[in-house]
Amino acid sequence: MTPWIPDVAPAFPDYFAVVPGAFPVLPVFAGLLAVLYIAGAVRMWVRRRRWSVWRTLSFLIGCALLGRVAKCCCGAGGRSLRCVA
Repeated sequence: MTPWIPDVAPAFPDYFAVVPGAFPVLPVFAGLLAVLYIAGAVRMWVRRRRWSVWRTLSFLIGCALLGRVAKCCCGAGGRSLRCVA
């Protein structure tokens, strides 16, 4: 099997171990998108151009949800879960 799919249930210290190949790409990507979006929105506000605060908040909430779901459900931690059905 690949190194990030375990053959046995993980022990407590295994939750803190660095596993090669299990780098969470989507949360990092969501954070990068959020930072770039905030930089663009601040730039628009400083230049006195109209940019919706609600649009900015909606995008940031979407980035936060993407990062959270990718990290806890489909990310490296979710790969160690087993199907019970």
